[in-house]
Amino acid sequence: MTDNQKLFDTLKDLTGEAVGVSDNLIKSLRSFDINVAMNDFIKLSIVVEEIVNLIYLEETLRPYIYDINSVLKNMLEAIENKDYYLVSDIVEYELLPNLNKLTQN
Repeated sequence: MTDNQKLFDTLKDLTGEAVGVSDNLIKSLRSFDINVAMNDFIKLSIVVEEIVNLIYLEETLRPYIYDINSVLKNMLEAIENKDYYLVSDIVEYELLPNLNKLTQN
């Protein structure tokens, strides 16, 4: 197995983990269980940071960093405004599709 293949396999695993955490985050945000949501948000942040670090290692994936950072910026702004439905929508309709694009290449 090549290093490139290992990177993409790890990326796929991390994306799967991000999807699982995101599902929990979305549910807790939409039910206004904010304490649980913030724990899930921290978990998601850690996984996304690992994903971004891997993306940086593969030059062909680097353009995705801009897209993911833009989504994260929007999420942070929504959290600061305590607009939890918007945060859940951003995760579901922006973050997850961007992460899934990574594993389709």
